[in-house]
Amino acid sequence: MLLLLLLLLLLLLLLVVVVVVVVCPPKVGAIRAPSTREETGGAQLPHIGFENGSKEIQS
Repeated sequence: MLLLLLLLLLLLLLLVVVVVVVVCPPKVGAIRAPSTREETGGAQLPHIGFENGSKEIQS
């Protein structure tokens, strides 16, 4: 009898957890990397050079 009561209580707790997650789901979408240039502050990779290995513009 006690085991049945414990099982029922556990089932009720599981049901409450499921209802809470469905009604107000956790906000996992807020944790993400910035995807646009505006979000990164215009940060760009440094210039690593041209095809001939020079880092200067040839005139």
